[in-house]
Amino acid sequence: EDTAQNIKSRLKEYVENRGYPKSFAIIYKGKIAGTIGFNDMNKTSKIGEVGYWLGEQFQGEGVMTKALTALIHYGFEELGLNRIQIKVAVENKKSKALPERLGFTK
Repeated sequence: EDTAQNIKSRLKEYVENRGYPKSFAIIYKGKIAGTIGFNDMNKTSKIGEVGYWLGEQFQGEGVMTKALTALIHYGFEELGLNRIQIKVAVENKKSKALPERLGFTK
C-alpha cells in the first residue's frame, strides 16, 4: 500500500537524521491516511514550508483540510512562526486547491 510505504520512508529519513523537522502521520477512521509537516524551517526568519501527502482512498473527505488547518495553528501558535509557505506542483489540481481554499496567496 502506498500510504504505508510513504510512512516507512518518512520514518527512515527521520531515523537517519534526514527527515523533516516536524512531520506527523494523519490518522483517519483508525487508519494511517497520509502525512503532513514542515519540510523546511528557517529558524532565523521563522518561516515554515509545509508538505503533505494523502492516500488516494482518503481524498475528497476533508481530511487534509482539517490536518492542514491544525498544522497552520500549530505553526503559528506553538512554534511561533511568522510565515507558512506551501509549494505545490502546478499539475496537482487537488493539492493546489487546498491552500487557495484556506486563504494562502501566490
